[in-house]
Amino acid sequence: MSLASAALPDMKSPHLKRLLFTLALPAMIGLSANAMHQLANAYFVSQLGTNAIAAVSICFPLLIIFSAIGEGAGIGVASAVARMLGAGQQQQANRSASTVMLLLGLAGCVLAAVLVPLLPTLLRAMGSSADALPASTVYATIFCLSAPLILLQMLCDFIAISEGNSRFSMWTLLGSFALNVILDPILIFHYEMGVAGAAWATLLSALAALIAYAFYFYLGIGKIEVAPRHIKIERQALWQVVSVGVPAAMSTGLAALAFALIYRNAATYGNAAVAAVAISLRILTGGSLPLLGFCLGAQALLGFAWGSGQRARFLQATRLMLAISSAFAISYAATVIVFAPRIVSWFTSDTEVQALAVSACRAFHLCFGLFGFHMVAVVALQAAERSGKAAWLVLAPHGYLLIPLLFLLPPVWGLDGLLASMAIAAGLSAALGGLLLFWEMPGLRQLPAVQVEVAVPTKAAAFDLPLQAKH
Repeated sequence: MSLASAALPDMKSPHLKRLLFTLALPAMIGLSANAMHQLANAYFVSQLGTNAIAAVSICFPLLIIFSAIGEGAGIGVASAVARMLGAGQQQQANRSASTVMLLLGLAGCVLAAVLVPLLPTLLRAMGSSADALPASTVYATIFCLSAPLILLQMLCDFIAISEGNSRFSMWTLLGSFALNVILDPILIFHYEMGVAGAAWATLLSALAALIAYAFYFYLGIGKIEVAPRHIKIERQALWQVVSVGVPAAMSTGLAALAFALIYRNAATYGNAAVAAVAISLRILTGGSLPLLGFCLGAQALLGFAWGSGQRARFLQATRLMLAISSAFAISYAATVIVFAPRIVSWFTSDTEVQALAVSACRAFHLCFGLFGFHMVAVVALQAAERSGKAAWLVLAPHGYLLIPLLFLLPPVWGLDGLLASMAIAAGLSAALGGLLLFWEMPGLRQLPAVQVEVAVPTKAAAFDLPLQAKH
């Protein structure tokens, strides 16, 4: 047994609600702190003027590209590892985590080498103005060079969460955020580094978090062992990661394209519109990441229950997640819509930007209250190995529902059409999530009865049953 594995939550605890909060709340807090990195950078950079925040905001799609790769690998590993631990496949979980760690580190190095020479062209294509281009290039260069660190830190967070150690992930992300907040004003203002200081603050805080995880795995604090001796390319194990991770990565990649289109459209109305949209998207992220954290933390419970054949427990946890996530999403959306002028004023004192940002915030959050249906459906379908349905759902909000609207509505309604595109895509995605979730529930509800009728005595047979049922 590892040093602290005995202190990890008991995934078989009969106190389901308490276990759910034990797993999900630290993940929610941790990813909220992760969202605060970008909000903190936006706050300090905004003190340099509208051109500075526009320069940093133009780089936001690059952040999404890193997130696409890191989140795709992390979500795929987390989903597979949770099921493996539930099925008692400890060594398989070790091999999957270690192998993906190596592959992701190599991918980060390749990504940095490819992107850095192309940055000036990419930034101009994303709508960077001539005034903002030098600052955007400096910020993006430092950010791209940190790609391997950022990707590995993200994967480590997901591994810790998947084994039920979301508390360690939480404290690591909180510490990283605190370091970022300390370094931002020192580097940006004291050392007069400007937007480059914000990029260096992000890089150094990611490095600190990665060092913490190096000790985490070296000392054996969790259940999963990440070590070179466990690295092994296995087709079946990698498919469990890829079938979930690739759609998740594609979704985030499509979000990068969608946000690039949003900024490009906004740029036709001037830097004030770009800054307003950037502020609104960051506020939206401030609500979506806690919700994502809650669902990802709870997915460890869903995956473990599914892997161990506890179908009734799986359904009970899914219903509880739906109630909690919907309550949070509705409360957050209502708060932003009502207090949008005050919230926006925290990020800019420019009256033109404020007016535009208030309208954008309210439009973006109109359907956010329904986002819980979408998120819970995604993680439940992933945990239950409905990877095909989960893929369709995860690609909806920033992919095949949003991108066509971005080409259709702005030419007709201008900036209002741009803002409406986000709201309409969010509403349709939530409706699709609710439909798929409730469509699958009756089939899953019959599984315990079928298991009893055929008297399946082993975990392996119980694990195979839903795969037959879904066909």
